[in-house]
Formats: sequence, structure tokens, C-alpha cells
Amino acid sequence: MMTLLVPLGLLGLLGIVALIIIYIIKPNYQVKHVSSTYVWKLSLKYRKKRLPTNRIRNLIIFLCQIMILTLIAGILTMPVLREEGKGDRYDVIAVIDSSASMYTGESGSTRFLRAVDEASALSEEVFARGGYFSLILADDDPAYALRRVSVADRSEAVEVFQELIDDENACYYGKADIDGAMKLCEEVIVDNPAAATYLYTDIEYEQKPDGVEVINVSEEDEWNAAILSAKAEIEDNFYTVTVQIACYGISRELSLKVDVQGANSFDEEDSGVNISFSKAVECEANVPQTIIFREAVGEDGDNTFYYPLSASERFYSYKTMRFSIDEADSFTIDNNFYLYGGQKQVLKVQYASALPNPFFTGALDVLQNEFSARYDLQVTDVRQGDDYATSGFDFYIFEHQTPQVIPTDGVVFLVDPEVGYSNSSIGLYVTRENTFREEMALTAGVAHQITKNIYADNITVTRYKELNFSSEFETLLFCDMSPVLMAQKNGAVQIAVLGFSLHYSSLAEKPEFYILLHNIFDYYFPAVTEGTSFEVGESIVLNSRGPEVTVSNLPEPVVEFPTTLEFQIPGTYTLGVGSYFDTSVTTVELYIKIPEEESNIKGTEYSFNAPYREKTDTFDYDDLLIYLAAALVLLLFTEWWLQWRETK
Repeated sequence: MMTLLVPLGLLGLLGIVALIIIYIIKPNYQVKHVSSTYVWKLSLKYRKKRLPTNRIRNLIIFLCQIMILTLIAGILTMPVLREEGKGDRYDVIAVIDSSASMYTGESGSTRFLRAVDEASALSEEVFARGGYFSLILADDDPAYALRRVSVADRSEAVEVFQELIDDENACYYGKADIDGAMKLCEEVIVDNPAAATYLYTDIEYEQKPDGVEVINVSEEDEWNAAILSAKAEIEDNFYTVTVQIACYGISRELSLKVDVQGANSFDEEDSGVNISFSKAVECEANVPQTIIFREAVGEDGDNTFYYPLSASERFYSYKTMRFSIDEADSFTIDNNFYLYGGQKQVLKVQYASALPNPFFTGALDVLQNEFSARYDLQVTDVRQGDDYATSGFDFYIFEHQTPQVIPTDGVVFLVDPEVGYSNSSIGLYVTRENTFREEMALTAGVAHQITKNIYADNITVTRYKELNFSSEFETLLFCDMSPVLMAQKNGAVQIAVLGFSLHYSSLAEKPEFYILLHNIFDYYFPAVTEGTSFEVGESIVLNSRGPEVTVSNLPEPVVEFPTTLEFQIPGTYTLGVGSYFDTSVTTVELYIKIPEEESNIKGTEYSFNAPYREKTDTFDYDDLLIYLAAALVLLLFTEWWLQWRETK
């Protein structure tokens, strides 16, 4: 196909118009004096010989001049023959979807392995044709496994493909970032806009973007029975268990079995009993079903079914709960599900006061409910005049009295300590009491977790104790420039001090009192993790009451808190949580599962973002100037020769 690189050159055709005008205004005669005899002889000569060809010659000269002007205009437009260019046509990018659903299939023939085989065959084709091959694995953080390798580096490509086949965890267990992989393709496309992109996936896209060839590696007969989620909640002193299951690809009756280990145990040392129960559920294809196990059943609704628990099947505590579906489906990773955390850790709290008040006891009751999902708080209220303990508890509250020997096996909270108290082991000295005629508002100290959501100027006092303290304390609240709330968390020395009495303060009447106790408890007794069930790749905040936490898949313990963990392989992981106060280690188990949407192996999505390509030509051009120049020279010679013949 011919095209013009400089179309403005066509303006040169205006020369033809000028030529025609010249011919129109050009005089067609000349004044010349000749003899009459010569005129008659010349007239006779033209009539007999030259007159028939004269007009034809003039016409040919005129046409030659028009064609000369046309060729000059054509040369100005720089005409070329354009055809589909090859460019670097064999620059190929293969993107393999590495999401969890790509594990679907039998051993040795999963979707991921089929994608690897097809991408490997594609690379051999590219190498055979002298091209370049790139491979991207699209997991949560897509990256190049191969980047523009040629036949000279074929051995590298062979090695990479073999590693993907041999590594049983080469495919990711979470959700793939396909858009991120397409964005990564642009690094090759910017060098070669003609690079071809292939996506090997098991997702059926409703809209396939231009520039990417989507190859679905799933098979028609694949199906999956899945446990999507499970939870256990206390209702009327017993657990209600809710499970969501689904069957993708076919409709089928599934039998869901629940095994409860360590049921109804009183503490961690009590082994409890083992309980099992099951329910058959008719699952419609691709429609999740919810099953609820509890004592008082409800009415079955759309995709919701109840299972009544008998007296022997009810339980108020558990150590491990396993859910299972025994089916030989195409995707077995989600046929089991585990719940942990049904046996709460016991925390013993002692409240001892020389002048007890109901505000503390009421707040502790609220804390018991507030932290019931995390701890079993057992509160001991020491009656006025009775002896208090300095060991055997996890949290000690001393009000209006201060023990000479500070407990070393737990957290201590001193409220309104006695004047004259001195303890060098914790670096605290109470010098005197100051009294105001009017209420004095507090001011904030350093920002701290204990004073989070507490408005200092909302609290007033009329009396407070002057405190001298070591540098290990952080000052959180002030009154008249003097510290009245301090905290220390230094290894086994974990103590908070409130330097005024609730009887001479507005604190007990304010929401800040409960917030203060809640924050103190949350600061010194943080949850190791918020929950025990997480998805692959989910960020898990890890905290500890002790110096370190061991994690079953990490070679070294974690010693800085809070820290964030991510698990890339589903399964059960064990955390060993140490203590500052003794050598005991608390075991916490976490279950990591694949994302729920990955269980839907027949999933569809609307589309994805194709890699950006700049709109550049990918054509080959053949220059026509040499041919036009040759024709121009020929016409110029012809026109000259005709003009010469005319004047001869």
C-alpha cells in the first residue's frame, strides 16, 4: 500500500495550473517579414509534410510538461510503499497466573503445571524463530522469572521451567495480582511495542483487553468442595458454631464433619473430652451454604441450615476444632479448616484497697466482659483489713496503701500511694501531699498508649501526691507541673502509678476512668494476635508480654514488638510466647487459609488492565524516490528532444 510521508507536497500540483495559464496567455504568433514566394512555399511544405504531426507533437510536449510537474510534486510528498512490518515480531511475554486456584488438578497435572508446560513450549517456538522470551509469575508481587532471553540463554529458561515443575510451592497460595503483572509487561513493551503478551490463567474473563491473548488452562470436569469459613461464638454459656461451605462446578451432597478436641476443659492442663458431629448438606453448584450448629435451632432459610446439638455435643471450651469434607475433588487444599483459641488464658487480678470504692470493682467487671474473647479474668477483691498477696497474681492493684515488697511476678498499679513511701528497686519516692482550694485540671504528658482517647483537661483534682521517680518512668499526666500518672515497662519491672485518690478527683465520674483501666490492661497484657484465623498474605500484628516469640516457620525468635508477620503457605503455625516474670511459655496456634474467592475454581471476572503500548508504527517502508527520479529524468529528456525537433 502506497502512502505519502509529506502530504503537503501535493501543493506542488499547483504548478500544473500555472502551466495551463501560461499556455492560455502565451502569444501563438510572431511578427516576421518574409517574401510572399517563401510563404507560399513554406505553406505548401507544412501542408504536405509537417502539418499532420505538429498538433500531436505540441500535445505530447504539453503532456510531458504536466507529467514533469506531477513527478516533482510527487517527489516532494516522499511517497513510500507501506506493508505490515515484522519489527521484532518474536519478542514474547508469557504471564502465568500463580493464584491458589491454579493448584486445581491431580498431582503432576495441576493448572499451574499445565500453564508452565504451555509456556515452556512457547519459549521453544520463540527460540526456534530467533526471538526473545520473557516469563512473569503473577502472584501477590509479580516478578520476572525470565527477561528477554534469547536462544543463546536457552539453558537458563530450561532450568527455570524445571524449577517451577519441581517446587511444589512454586505457585502462590493467595490471590494473584494480574493487573500488576500487566503493568510489569510494560518494561519489555517500552523497548519493543510489537512484543506479544500471553496470559495463562484459569479465570474466565468477560472482556479480554486488546493486545493480550488469554489462554485458559482449566478443564471442564474439574470441581471443588470447599470449607470457606468457620467461627465459634459463646451463646448462653455454650459455643455456637457457624460454617460456610460450597461446591463449585457441580451440585452435590456434602458431609461436613466437626471434631472438637479438648472440649469442656477447665484450663490448659485439663485435657477435656473429644466430641464429633456431622451434617449432610445438599449443595447447589456454585452457591455457598451456611450451617449453624447450636442447642436451640432456628428455621432453615435460603442456603442456611441448622443442626441441633444434643447435651453430649454441647461445649463451653475447646482447644482445637477441625472441620472436614471427605471428597475426592479437584482442589483439596480447602477440604479442611481449623479453629483455635477456645481455651482462654487465665489472668488473675487482685484489687486491694485501704478504702475500697465501687468504681474499681465496677470497672473490673466491665473489663472481664471486654476481654472475655482474649482472657479469662479472675478477680480477687481483698476485703478491707485482710492481708493482700504479693505473689501469685498477674495484675496487682494497690489503692491507698503500698506494699514494702513490690510483686515481681506481675504488673503493679499503685493508686494514691502513701506519703513517705520509698522503693529504690523501682525508683519511686512519695514526698508529700499537696491540696488546692479549687479544682485543678490536669495536663497531658508524653503521648502514650495508656492515655489514648483521654482528655487530660477533662479531669480535675483537689489533692495529689508529689512523686520523685527514676528515669525509667514515663510521665503521662501532670497537675500543676507535677507528675501524677507515670508508667514503666522495663523487663520484669512493669508498673503504673496514679498520684491522686479517686475521692479527691473527678476521674471516677468520667468516661476517662474506664478508658484508663482499659488502656493500662491493653498495654501490659496485649493480645498476641487479633484472632487465630488469617488468610495467606494477610498482615498479622504480633505482640507479646514477654521478651520474645518463637514462630514455627522462622529460624530466629521475634524480639521487637509490635511486629508484622505474613504467612505464604496455608496450614497451622505455632507461636511460643515467653514471659518476663518466669520461664513459662504460652502456646498460641494460628490457622492460615487460602482466600475464599480462590476456592471458586469456576470463577469469572469482568476484565483486567492491559499493558500500555505507545501508538508507534510497526510497518516496513519501501522508498519510491529513486523510481520517481528516474521517470522525471526520462520525461525531461523526452520533452527536450520534442522541443528540439520542433525547432529543427
